[in-house]
Amino acid sequence: MTRFTQDVHKRVNSDEHQQMIDYLSSEFGEEVSRTVLLLNARLMTTSMSDLKSVVINVTTKDNAQLTLKREGSQIEVKVNHISPEVCA
Repeated sequence: MTRFTQDVHKRVNSDEHQQMIDYLSSEFGEEVSRTVLLLNARLMTTSMSDLKSVVINVTTKDNAQLTLKREGSQIEVKVNHISPEVCA
């Protein structure tokens, strides 16, 4: 499992954000990378005044699971590659 954490106050252009972009682009390609970045941006701008956490799950065609979770001012992105034997 690969994990990235980002503080919403740092926004983009932080080292953590760039590492996440580079990893997603190399691992999954442009379409998945853009989708996750769009969802990540949406989480950054979500008002958390009445919410404890927001979780978004994305499953790719090769059954990799990406979880984006915002809790307070932290966003965590987890990437879990599921082996083909588990999916069978």
